[in-house]
Amino acid sequence: MIELRVLELLCARFCHEMVSPVGAIGNGVELLDEDDPEFVRQAIELIGQSARTASRRLQFYRFAYGTAPTASGVTPRELLMGFLEGGKVAADWEPAVSSLSMEWQRLACNLAVVAAETLPRGGRILAMPGVS
Repeated sequence: MIELRVLELLCARFCHEMVSPVGAIGNGVELLDEDDPEFVRQAIELIGQSARTASRRLQFYRFAYGTAPTASGVTPRELLMGFLEGGKVAADWEPAVSSLSMEWQRLACNLAVVAAETLPRGGRILAMPGVS
């Protein structure tokens, strides 16, 4: 039963992350009917930015919560930075983290999301390997 609850929470989180950029894409498409060229240009920018945000989030979730390796040579560090881009939280990824196995890097990405949630006003998180 606990596994089902974890899946429910994970799905809710995923939907929460995706509703904003997908909604903005829909709003931008509606604005394309306007006659003002400047307004249409701004709508196209909104659609492009929102599509990039949605894509970055999907790539991150595919790696962090799936079993897929990173896509097309994108590193876990790049996925995390893309996921956080445009938000109030920034991250530093120590180079030593990249030398860890992909499973440990996946864990680092998951922990970074948890850490980012603890900083509602923004801040900086640091991903680094522990001391043994």
